[in-house]
Amino acid sequence: MSNPETLNIDRNDWPELFEKFVDGTCTPEEEMLIKHYLKNPDNDHQVSLLMNKLWNTESRHIHNGNKKQSQLRYDRLRASITGVRTENKWLAYKIAASFLLLISALLTAYTQWDKMVNYIDPVTYITQKASAGQRMEIQLPDGTVVWLNASSAITYPEEFREDTRTLKLTGEAFFEVKKDALKPFIVRTENLFTKVLGTSFNIKAYAGQNKLEVTVATGKVAVGEMADSTDTGKELASLTPHQRFTYFFKSTEFVKEDSVQIDASKAWVDGKLVFNTATLEEVVQALQRWYDVRITIMAEEKITCTFTANFKDRTPLTDVLEALSLTHKMKYSLEGKSVTIRALESCEQ
Repeated sequence: MSNPETLNIDRNDWPELFEKFVDGTCTPEEEMLIKHYLKNPDNDHQVSLLMNKLWNTESRHIHNGNKKQSQLRYDRLRASITGVRTENKWLAYKIAASFLLLISALLTAYTQWDKMVNYIDPVTYITQKASAGQRMEIQLPDGTVVWLNASSAITYPEEFREDTRTLKLTGEAFFEVKKDALKPFIVRTENLFTKVLGTSFNIKAYAGQNKLEVTVATGKVAVGEMADSTDTGKELASLTPHQRFTYFFKSTEFVKEDSVQIDASKAWVDGKLVFNTATLEEVVQALQRWYDVRITIMAEEKITCTFTANFKDRTPLTDVLEALSLTHKMKYSLEGKSVTIRALESCEQ
């Protein structure tokens, strides 16, 4: 074996050799060269730079909480190295290298942790449903509060283990999302996603309807198309308070509105039934969900009229139908839980 006193390490080869030393893949001769190199105080600056580079590379991917603890241990280690005599410095650096190797191993375990846990202990999904005529309030595992409107459902994991907090919604819900900068909150609806960090917003996406509506109360929201069944894809719009995004499924077109009345969009949370230039079809769909009734529309021509009205909580169905009939756009008959609405001439094209 060559005498290390007579060998020099090329400056360009040193970073690669040092990484091999950290990984424990050096040959016996290479390890002797490194130990000799570390003993030389003239190389302290370069060694320090390489250690910092390795630390920054490894720690960049470590979870914030673990990183803080690892940084403290690393700082204490560097302080102890400073006080080591030159002839024993290679041993201190070997300790530091072992520590970096441990960091690397912990990093690998951390990045694979979710997969390992899900394999050993599969995540359980919970589905909450609000039937027709019902509304409910739900608190998610992360502290997010969800108000679920009638004829709506959400499905979410009992524990958010992944890098995102993802759930699926059918129907309408208002969200007050608990802020977590490390785990974006994602709501999947059909082939679209709504993504936030911490904010409040309303999503209306009932099955069978041609459109989805996202209305923002506070914070910032991104809406886009799903790349597949699990991953978010192309972002279509970014929304801020008092903005609404409406997506039409048949045409795949969308519009973005400003200065939207938030109180009207989330009035249902407080038990209020609000119609703002709603079509007769939209009124009927809302009444069926709200009162758990079946409504049939009788019309000879295409219905073109709209309705604007505001009803307080627990307003009887008969009072709502009477008020709507006063517009002279429709008449109704009620028998049990079946309603027949006849559109008048003023409501037809």
